Amino acid sequence: MIEIWAEITKPKGNDLNFKRCDPDHPLDLFLGREADGKYILFLEGLDERLEGLPSLAGVEMFCRADRHGTTALVLRLVDVEQETLFKSLCEDLLQGTRKLEFRANSTGAFLIVKRMRRWQELFQRRKTKLLSRQQIIGLVGELVFLQDVLNQFDDAVAALRSWRGPYGDEQDFAIGDTIVETKTQLSTADQALKISSEAQLDTTSGPIIVIHQTIASTERASPNSLTLNEHVAEIRSTLETASPVAIDFLDAGLLAAGYQKRSEYDEEAWEPVTRTIFEIENDFPRLVPGNMPTGIERVKYQIGLGACREFQRSDEWLDERIFNA
Repeated sequence: MIEIWAEITKPKGNDLNFKRCDPDHPLDLFLGREADGKYILFLEGLDERLEGLPSLAGVEMFCRADRHGTTALVLRLVDVEQETLFKSLCEDLLQGTRKLEFRANSTGAFLIVKRMRRWQELFQRRKTKLLSRQQIIGLVGELVFLQDVLNQFDDAVAALRSWRGPYGDEQDFAIGDTIVETKTQLSTADQALKISSEAQLDTTSGPIIVIHQTIASTERASPNSLTLNEHVAEIRSTLETASPVAIDFLDAGLLAAGYQKRSEYDEEAWEPVTRTIFEIENDFPRLVPGNMPTGIERVKYQIGLGACREFQRSDEWLDERIFNA
């Protein structure tokens, strides 16, 4: 979606210049610019007005009548200094509603409000709270794999779009029809796959690959280690050369992950140690909704790596499966 921002010019007079976000998206979502030049995202075709809507720094949300006599849910950028935030928010809302039924606009509106509240909470925490050490380890693991994806993809925007972990999706990456989940832990910890829900390894949504990575905390002088800030800077440098427009997608993911550059993230560096790839097949040891007793839900559990060895795959298999497909 970021590619079409430049196509939406400031309208003449009091008109609204707008364009459908994506012709393949199931909802009636549009990007536009108002007469004063402000950007808006709006969803048409709601059955009723929504009340008690959240707001975000520099972004307001409200309902108004649309051109069809129904209701539109509108997000407006009111502070131009928050343009990157607004574009990141719009991209997340577009991707987060992509699997809804065709023209389920009222359902989509409630989902958009829910995700907006999540962004509101995330943005408030981001101002005052550092990521925990475990969150840093998880983000480093995602960035390590993201760099691999960028190295393999000719289209940097497509590579960044595949990164879904920060947005609260069940899995970290969606590459073509394959879902990739990264599990990263310290090399000194007991080795296991920590699963956050019964849906995370449920292949009814598509083929799933789990990449288990271990990293070590090292001195900054180590030649093979990078701090969290350095990982981000390395990817940003790659994008500045390959596709500057993709930087907006990177910023969107980092913002959703709760990251902003801070000196504290340079206090500890991380060195890759091992990477093990698993293909989730029918007899892979796991809990999924279809094999759980009625009433049991929201489970968290871990799987010993020893029980997964027969499902281990090579780096060459991974390249062929998702990068050369």
